[in-house]
Amino acid sequence: MTARVAVNLLWLRPGVVGGSENLICGFLGAVAERAESGRSEVELTLFFTEGFVDAHPDLVAQCRTVQVPSVPGGRPGRVMVEATWLPRQLAGFDVVHHAGGTLPSRSGPPSLVTVHDLQPLDRPEAFGAVKRRWLRRQLPATVAGADALHVTTSFVARGIEERFPEHAGKVTVVPPVVPALSSDPAGDRGRLARLGLTGPFVLYPAITYPHKNHGVLIDAVARCRRDHSSLQLVLTGGPGPDDEVVRQKLSIADRHLGRVAREDLEVLLRQAAAVAFPSRYEGFGLPVVEAMRAGTPVVAADTTALPAVVGQAGILVAPDDLDGWVDAIGRVLGDPSEADRLVRAGAERASAFDAGPVAEQLVDLYLRVAEQGSR
Repeated sequence: MTARVAVNLLWLRPGVVGGSENLICGFLGAVAERAESGRSEVELTLFFTEGFVDAHPDLVAQCRTVQVPSVPGGRPGRVMVEATWLPRQLAGFDVVHHAGGTLPSRSGPPSLVTVHDLQPLDRPEAFGAVKRRWLRRQLPATVAGADALHVTTSFVARGIEERFPEHAGKVTVVPPVVPALSSDPAGDRGRLARLGLTGPFVLYPAITYPHKNHGVLIDAVARCRRDHSSLQLVLTGGPGPDDEVVRQKLSIADRHLGRVAREDLEVLLRQAAAVAFPSRYEGFGLPVVEAMRAGTPVVAADTTALPAVVGQAGILVAPDDLDGWVDAIGRVLGDPSEADRLVRAGAERASAFDAGPVAEQLVDLYLRVAEQGSR
């Protein structure tokens, strides 16, 4: 028997939602590839909005797809479409996977919700008043109403279990897929020159949200230039609420490249002297594992999900410890043996996120949810 799974991607605005976009598309691509190889326990149908086809053509080619006619009015419009149009499309499906972290008021088939993090409950001050009120109401309703909950780290699982112990049995941890880089390194030098990069650089791929904590890294790299005069800081990621503040703080030597093509991001990941990730709050932290896949040393914040994701394969620093960031980046730049150790440890750690085992775990979760609905 093949379980028919509808995947609600109406929340996914390409280039806007941050790391959750790559995380979810990585999951779905791994499951689709498993089906193409002949293991067809699950058939995916993706429901998405305008722009998804252009952003993820390979995934669209692998799956059945339905594009919503239109979603007016931003988030309120999307919530309305999820509550009205989407349920009417779900007849005959065995599972509906709501991949954006919340459960619509009407869901239809047995529901699986991917909860990316509990930041609206843990750090409500990070959100605007309207979004804060909505999420503080919606997240508990989602945990209570979903048939099953998927999270990517034990950190998020513990948060749900501590806040909602009566629903702890719904939670399953399945880590994301982090594939090997696909671009050819032969053209790296030319791409770096085109991007204006001629010397060593530290990379931070993150939308400029306040919790991403760009400021401490800008200050740390500026201090590291005392010993490494040609060092640059490279920022990638779409604009966020702190974009203008971050741009004004950057040195003339630094580069804020914004959202870049995947091929360019892979070059940056591979050629960086280090990937630094000072975020104060993460449900996972995909770029740190992408850096490990690229063979690049990682320096990351010692908080929330990041210590469990990084393990012993990176240097961990308190997010606001400026001296600690200067020291850690300096160690990577100044000690080749330390950099080599981190690269080797990172390659070993990244193998935990291979597509085959992760796809098998997610397929098993889909089948269990479908079985619950057939009882």
